[in-house]
Amino acid sequence: MAVKESDRCVSKRKVPVVAGVFPLLPEDPPLRSAIRQSRMARRRALVLGAVYVVMAAHVGQWLLTGRTVSPVEPSESMRTLELGQVNAGFLFFLFAIAATAIFGRFFCGWGCHIVALQDLCGWLMKRAGVKPRPFRSRALLWAPAALAFYMFAWPTVNRVVLIPALHALFPQTAEAVTPPASFPGFSNHLMTESFWATFPSAAIAVVFLFVCGFAVVLLLGQKGFCTYGCPYGGIFAPVDRWARGRIRVTDACNGCGHCTAICTSNVRVHEEVRDFKMVADPGCMKCMDCVSVCPNDALYYGFGGSAGAAVRGAKKRAPRKWDLSVGGEIAVAIVFTLALLSYRGLYDRVPLLMAVGIALCVTYLAWTVGRLVSQNAVAVQTLSWKKNGRITAKGVVGIAAAGLLAGLTIHSAIVKIERASAERIDRAIAVPAEDVFTGNFAAPGSEAAKDAARAAAHYRHADAISGGGWGLLEVSAIGARRAWLALIVGDLNEAESQLRRVLARRPEEIGARDGLARVLLLQGRTDDAIHEWKETIAIAPTNAALHFGLAEAYRRAGRPAEEQTERTIAENLALPSTR
Repeated sequence: MAVKESDRCVSKRKVPVVAGVFPLLPEDPPLRSAIRQSRMARRRALVLGAVYVVMAAHVGQWLLTGRTVSPVEPSESMRTLELGQVNAGFLFFLFAIAATAIFGRFFCGWGCHIVALQDLCGWLMKRAGVKPRPFRSRALLWAPAALAFYMFAWPTVNRVVLIPALHALFPQTAEAVTPPASFPGFSNHLMTESFWATFPSAAIAVVFLFVCGFAVVLLLGQKGFCTYGCPYGGIFAPVDRWARGRIRVTDACNGCGHCTAICTSNVRVHEEVRDFKMVADPGCMKCMDCVSVCPNDALYYGFGGSAGAAVRGAKKRAPRKWDLSVGGEIAVAIVFTLALLSYRGLYDRVPLLMAVGIALCVTYLAWTVGRLVSQNAVAVQTLSWKKNGRITAKGVVGIAAAGLLAGLTIHSAIVKIERASAERIDRAIAVPAEDVFTGNFAAPGSEAAKDAARAAAHYRHADAISGGGWGLLEVSAIGARRAWLALIVGDLNEAESQLRRVLARRPEEIGARDGLARVLLLQGRTDDAIHEWKETIAIAPTNAALHFGLAEAYRRAGRPAEEQTERTIAENLALPSTR
């Protein structure tokens, strides 16, 4: 007896899986035929691959010539909005927003290097039999908008609105708040010689790509970072609402569900076109996979009414399905926020978007562990953690990994709290540098000495294990502050030790080198101080402070000719800054 192709497709699997993307949900319509491969997937892969080629060429041109166009990265807009530095990233971001307002959210699907990474990771996982399924949370949907506000609006709001209002309404409280620098006006920074200055180190970049690519895709779905962690999406999504270019539908649609099954952007396409005659969901990245796989060619990209108007005019809308209850959403929001604060800027290395990716993983794993307590069956994608009320071997491994990440998160939070406590006390210590470097140390038992001791204790806790602390990595800034606090109370040996620790990691640190020379001078080791200043001047010959320091060392060594030479050089170098 012959079997129809449609029967063969459904009978092979209890839960239909389309193109290895994710299982259809129970409320989805049954598949009526096999899903054809997306013709757009290969084209999009080529375009996104070309993005990486262009990025590599950009870096290569900078390495060869020493000067290039400033990074074409939307995050560079922060420097424009806060410092007035008009760069290529800012102009590109404006162009992308304007294009989104007309054509819809195309840039995300066809021009984002993080989307390329997520697509690659998703493809590799599907080849390995792991099918990323999207995590559906109402609370986390607000994260991109909140991040966008923090990155692109908060500096201006703080400078223009909040601080002036604080000074006007609560002047005494405002005195304790450090006001932001005034806006310097716009300046041209389209070209740069310091291309990599705003990027993290190679090691951090690799970890970032692993977290925001592999880990987030595995846990939250193929576009998990786009949906819940991308601040640029927090701007593109609302702008997309009013774009005239959209995925639209003809009367040939029979609700087969192929479009929803193939979509990796967490969009329920068949419901969108049924309710609005278009895809109104701002999460749609116009990747065109749904158009490509439609068996009736009922979907197309075209211009017409906006999504905002369609949603307002719709008679009804299918209720969206979520993975969490209201209480669960509140818990998820709290865990995500705390995890983000724990990792943001950790050890002066973790950038914001990497912290967001880690926080998303922490949040998902916390939710999964919570489900282990209340549910008889729990799975992470295709990996069963609990079955028939019993924890599986994979579940044991998963729980161990979740516990390790939870411990790291708590540890990171403690280290950050210790450093924040140290910095709060440190800022309140008003001891002039000229007093300290002339040997006028804080008197034992004075408030300055007590505060210095308290701040130093907190800094020590936040420092790396190698420095007697609890941290996992060394931070040069902590060593520098510990040296300064030791100087305040006259502990010259501790100050020298901390400065040498800093220079062991960053021998090019001019401030630490200058500080070490001054400490050596205070210890009476004049020849060592002269040697240190000479070596530092060889690195930074136009630094007037270094020449003034060397002149002072020559004076104490009784070498007037050298003293006069260095003092003359220092005064000539200082002239431009005093005019």
